[in-house]
Amino acid sequence: MSILLSVVCLDHDFNILLIRYQSHKWTVYVRGATNEDLGVVIKRAVFQLHSSFNNPTRVIEAPPFELSEAGWGEFEIAITLYFHSDVCDKPLNL
Repeated sequence: MSILLSVVCLDHDFNILLIRYQSHKWTVYVRGATNEDLGVVIKRAVFQLHSSFNNPTRVIEAPPFELSEAGWGEFEIAITLYFHSDVCDKPLNL
């Protein structure tokens, strides 16, 4: 099974008051390369966002393992995948 990680970012068409702070809408996801159900192997995905976000640690406990937000700049996202115990005992840090 192959795992695909991706971030998609689109310019937002916000009104003039919001452009300064939330100029881009983005989605980060962990998916199967051929859209297979990763819920059979992945128990949860933890996305660590920049500290400027409210609740920067986001835990997704069921597929789809994705997160969408809006923001104004670039930053790194750390992802930790936790697997079901019959698959693997160690988390995978990306």
